[in-house]
Amino acid sequence: MKICVLYGGWSGERPISILSGRAVARALEEAGHEVIRVDPRDKTLEEVPEDVHVAFLLLHGGFGEDGGAQEALERREIPYTGSGVTASRLAMDKAAARVVFQKAGLSVAPGIVLAARDPLPDLARVESVIGPMPWFVKPTRDGSSLGISKVKSAQEFPEASAKAFALGHEILVERAIVGREFTVSILEGKTLPLIELKPEREFYDYTAKYAPDGGTHYVVFPTMALDDEAAVRRAGEAAFAALGCRGVGRVDVILAAGGVPYVLEVNTIPGMTEKSLLPKAAGAVGISYGQLCERIAELGLNPKS
Repeated sequence: MKICVLYGGWSGERPISILSGRAVARALEEAGHEVIRVDPRDKTLEEVPEDVHVAFLLLHGGFGEDGGAQEALERREIPYTGSGVTASRLAMDKAAARVVFQKAGLSVAPGIVLAARDPLPDLARVESVIGPMPWFVKPTRDGSSLGISKVKSAQEFPEASAKAFALGHEILVERAIVGREFTVSILEGKTLPLIELKPEREFYDYTAKYAPDGGTHYVVFPTMALDDEAAVRRAGEAAFAALGCRGVGRVDVILAAGGVPYVLEVNTIPGMTEKSLLPKAAGAVGISYGQLCERIAELGLNPKS
């Protein structure tokens, strides 16, 4: 195939997107495909050749995961990997996705959306809605844990909210759910092996995800009751389907006491470095990195997958 790998972009996730793009491009070339690399920061999507078979989307964050790139490619009738425009927009907007998850009968952490144009609310009122601290304060439209803080006291809230508002006009304040954190990788509508995330830091933040000394332990095939494993898998599949996602993705889930899975978010363009979570999960069932890249590309040719 002739494949255009789209990576880089303008978001705060640009460094990871570049690593993903380079790794995927290299793997596809090694498999014998013709690869064209395009960074929208340097070239417009109008410069993507019309004769490419598929665009492999690795634009993490804004424009890539919010439906912008997908919309531009659809205008030019170029097939692309991953979810469509509407599903991408929903998944990128944590506030909107929460509403969809709840309508689908899925559990989400109690939360409240605040707008930058409004004064900061009385924290006692927030507590009456979502419960006692600790809370997570996060921008509604960003990934890789950018702008997220864990707040344990009223004194920490103004700084945490300012940090989140720096990345958007709305923020989401959620009660921190105590439990085990898992990521559910999905390929062709089926779940791959669960991976449990065990960060040594306060929570699974940007440093815990990407720094060489981030200290996070990843457990593939974690020890857990079969009923709990099934519940986490079902929550991941249901969240992915509820947003209308397709092809490939990753769903983050907290398993709370009593076996209740809480959906955190859906990632429609998962990281694709060779150490990323999706390749880890695929590798656990014998799918090599190169095979995974080829399969994702093939799925992009058939957007109903």
